[in-house]
Amino acid sequence: MLIKSGYKINLGLKILDKREDGYHNLKTVFYPLSMPYDEISIEKIEEPHVEFSCNIPDIDPQKNTLTKAYAIFQSYYPLDFGLKIHLKKGIPHGAGLGGGSANGAEVLKYLHEQTNKDLPFSALCEMAAKIGADVPYFLHNTPCLGEGIGEKLTPVQLDLSQYFLLVIMPDIQIPTPWAFKKLAEQKKLLTSKKEQDNKARSEFLGNAYLYNDFEQVVFEEYKLLAKTKEILLQEKAVFASLSGTGSALYAFFAHKSDQEHAVNHLKEQDFFLSWNYAIVPAAH
Repeated sequence: MLIKSGYKINLGLKILDKREDGYHNLKTVFYPLSMPYDEISIEKIEEPHVEFSCNIPDIDPQKNTLTKAYAIFQSYYPLDFGLKIHLKKGIPHGAGLGGGSANGAEVLKYLHEQTNKDLPFSALCEMAAKIGADVPYFLHNTPCLGEGIGEKLTPVQLDLSQYFLLVIMPDIQIPTPWAFKKLAEQKKLLTSKKEQDNKARSEFLGNAYLYNDFEQVVFEEYKLLAKTKEILLQEKAVFASLSGTGSALYAFFAHKSDQEHAVNHLKEQDFFLSWNYAIVPAAH
């Protein structure tokens, strides 16, 4: 069986406070996208374990969201079969797009179907939360307000199909623990004039928290990401932002010609030549 596994972008990301369990409460809007995608090839095997392989070396063959999903499902409902899984990554690892979380959710859904268990949706969400904070979202896979650590989800009516979306996936990996550590070191987040301008641009979604708190610390360390966002705004992006803790950026354009002009401008930059990008439909 071949499964196409998509991703999400964060429309804003506000970090609120640190919890007793070490995680942080946050506020964001998750928006699902289906292009590009990862491909998950799954077949059942007799022995109850996972044989995992991947087309890139960055993914630990023993500790990843797909093998974890199998182990967690099995801890609730013992399985008499195993899985042979090959993951072909089309969504960069460590880009803040939740590709790995989506993979884990797809394996949970597959196991649910294969075992013919009529489980309540809440039970699947409980298992998903044990895989990772973003995994429950991909069981919903519709625009949602995310709160708590991202597991408290409220569907929202949000149609962005009138915009032209550009998603940029740099060859840069930003570890989430590093990003949170750097953010914690900031005693006060100072919003630059550029971000004030970007907030004004974001009013088309009507969300006051549509600013990503990680942009300041990530852009200080990764100057090329800051430069890329600046180019996107220069090229008439209605809104541009880092997704999650990065390194992916996205931008919405009101006109296709502006989107195309932004791509051409970025192609003139030497650093952009090794990066991936996707012109994707914003509709879901």
